[in-house]
Amino acid sequence: MVTRLVRWLETNSRQCVGAEVEIEVEIPAGSDPPTPGPPPGPAAVVRGRVDRLERDADGRLVVVDFKTGTTQPRATDLQEHPQLGVYQWAVGKGVVRAAGPGCAVPGGGVLVQLGVPGTASAREQWQPGLVDADDPDWPGRLARQVADGLRTPTFAALVGPACGGCPVRSSCPAHPDGTRMVP
Repeated sequence: MVTRLVRWLETNSRQCVGAEVEIEVEIPAGSDPPTPGPPPGPAAVVRGRVDRLERDADGRLVVVDFKTGTTQPRATDLQEHPQLGVYQWAVGKGVVRAAGPGCAVPGGGVLVQLGVPGTASAREQWQPGLVDADDPDWPGRLARQVADGLRTPTFAALVGPACGGCPVRSSCPAHPDGTRMVP
């Protein structure tokens, strides 16, 4: 993996803006679109660390996330990859201090697959920049939906694409093996 990372870094032409770049975005409470009246304040805060933030040749910011596992998302799932999308959305909100003032144009996101056995090079999986997306606010809606769900007293357990590798599947009520009762 280290060899693949070094090769990737040596051939990468984008400028590194920062590593382990902190993001923090407040998600307002309420419905989407907002209801009339005074804003209710933040319902939740999305915090994260972008593995690497880079500037492309057009000055846009590219989110880079290094992956060390062997599981990779399907190409069709990259368009709306939640992690890359929310990080790009945060960039677009201008909350990434490492980018400097005035730079808030997301230029895409890339998963750099370092853990793929039997390959000499890292594999890149790209998500287009949100400014080029048919629906550039999909990550914002996703973040608001999650924030609204977190404010409720109960959570619905739903089967999804991440279930196969989930470490708590055996205790999840959405799966038959998670409905066991311990006497």
